[in-house]
Amino acid sequence: MNLTNRIRECWTHVFAPATSAELITTIEWCVEQVEPQLKQVRGYPQCFEAAVAHALAHCQRLAQQIRAPIHVERHAYMHDPVVRALFVKADDIPVVLSKSPPVRDWHRSQDAPDFVALMGVRLKEKQVFSMALEGDMLRRDVAQKVVMFSDHTISALAEDEPAVRTLLLREFLDALLKHVRDRITSLRATRQEKVQQRNELQAQLRAKSCMQAQAHLEQCLTELNEIDALLDLKCYADYFDAVLLKPEQYVNLLPISVSMDGIGVCYVGENTPSSDGIHDCLELCELVGRDRRRWLVTLVKCNRHDLDAAGTYPDRLAEAGRWLAI
Repeated sequence: MNLTNRIRECWTHVFAPATSAELITTIEWCVEQVEPQLKQVRGYPQCFEAAVAHALAHCQRLAQQIRAPIHVERHAYMHDPVVRALFVKADDIPVVLSKSPPVRDWHRSQDAPDFVALMGVRLKEKQVFSMALEGDMLRRDVAQKVVMFSDHTISALAEDEPAVRTLLLREFLDALLKHVRDRITSLRATRQEKVQQRNELQAQLRAKSCMQAQAHLEQCLTELNEIDALLDLKCYADYFDAVLLKPEQYVNLLPISVSMDGIGVCYVGENTPSSDGIHDCLELCELVGRDRRRWLVTLVKCNRHDLDAAGTYPDRLAEAGRWLAI
């Protein structure tokens, strides 16, 4: 959208009805995450109203799309096939939970017996030879492509389910804003490269006259002026529009069903056996776009008694390194 259209759109909002307090607050928060100086731009906050309102509605849908919390507790491992699918053994539950920095922070600062959080896992497919049920017959050494869950990560931790969904809404919205920030960061990096190139060419021309260097300098200055124009604060609303008006392209949840047979082996997609051999299904969501990894996510409810809050120093160090790599 060019500047003329942007000014016309902002002017039409001058006489529009006042927006809701929630939307105004969200616009202020979004601008703070990208560039606080945008509050001084003519037409603020109306210029951001349509994009933020659209993205907010999308993130609200995502936050409500995730299924109700799964009770992840050690004593539930034997009778809950979903918990058995997510963890290799019951003793893995306190280990996984206690390695998480958000869980350790909660354990130190809160007295509540339970917490709800978003748990992300990575799905890995593996070719194995294992037992398989065919009707009432149990066969051994059957080649199968099964799935396993690893790299458990806990985030958006709160005291109850509504509070967690509110945190998720904010996290999804921030993930969208990251794409806006990345665009601006890229432009600034390109500008820095052009400034360095300009300085080198000017140094060459001061040392000796060179027609080729002069031509390159003029081209560099033209490109630098174009980048400066793109970094003008009046253009930032266009960068918001490009992402927030098409949020599903940047952050989304894709339903995925994991099937489990009677002996706890998990399958996904075309490798799933016939329905006669399937006893349970685990409904998860694939979170696309929040970071560079592929995550399957679900809400979990955990109990303080299943925590080993201290953990070992190597475990805490390894977990901190893994979070930095995400």
